[in-house]
Amino acid sequence: MWEKIQPWEFLDVAWTKKDKEKRSPNILSMIERFNEVSVWVTTTICLLEQPRERAKAIKKFIKIGMVRFQV
Repeated sequence: MWEKIQPWEFLDVAWTKKDKEKRSPNILSMIERFNEVSVWVTTTICLLEQPRERAKAIKKFIKIGMVRFQV
């Protein structure tokens, strides 16, 4: 998804303009995906009632992120 973004999509903060779907479709897709994943992660953590279970979930998400981005 990241590789589809074209340099011209960043010009003049195009993803905030009226014709943003035309000018920055790939940035908008990336923003939408980021928001979907963020909601999923926060919901998953908040639905766990025990602090210990929340901590385990947070650690798991951090590990997933580190593997995915090879940190």
